[in-house]
Amino acid sequence: WEAETEGKIPVTADELRSRADSNKRIWLVTLNACESATETKDARSLANELVGQGFPAAIGMREKADASYAHKFCRLFYRGVVKTLQALPEGGQPEEIEWAAVMYEARTELGAQCQPAVPLQVAARACKHWTIPALYTRPEPFKIKRIPPKPGLTLADKKVKLQERRELVRERDEIAADPSTPQEIKAGILKEFDEQIKALDASLKG
Repeated sequence: WEAETEGKIPVTADELRSRADSNKRIWLVTLNACESATETKDARSLANELVGQGFPAAIGMREKADASYAHKFCRLFYRGVVKTLQALPEGGQPEEIEWAAVMYEARTELGAQCQPAVPLQVAARACKHWTIPALYTRPEPFKIKRIPPKPGLTLADKKVKLQERRELVRERDEIAADPSTPQEIKAGILKEFDEQIKALDASLKG
């Protein structure tokens, strides 16, 4: 896939695959670029080429897309992907991700947003933005297994402990900078603070 005008950066699907995903861990590529799903005279579309290079799925634009609609589509599509992943049972068997189903929902909602006051079929005919994103997928099923989270602190617990740590560090620094406290007493107090901070650090890592 080559740049046709100045100001664009030439890139091939093979280069993108090798540089951005050498470990082959990326599931999906979304190309918010004009005509990234359109076939050229001498080559397939970039989105199609990326799937050919091994990416499980790729989305490109069939023609020039308005940036605001492209952003809306991405928001709707990724929200659908997250919803699909969250619906998978934890610790169950690998289940297939139906990219086309998520794509359909995002495009349908985008079409409905074009003219909210009219029926979807009418809105879809009057607004072509929902038709621009195009999906390419590998022929083999893409399956995901949702692994249960490791037991540990919740995000709220971590925030509390981090705040507690900040307070301990602040108090320790104040005592360390206080010239009125005798050194032998100060050393014992600072040691206690250091032990508390160390214990907090250990709990945060665990």
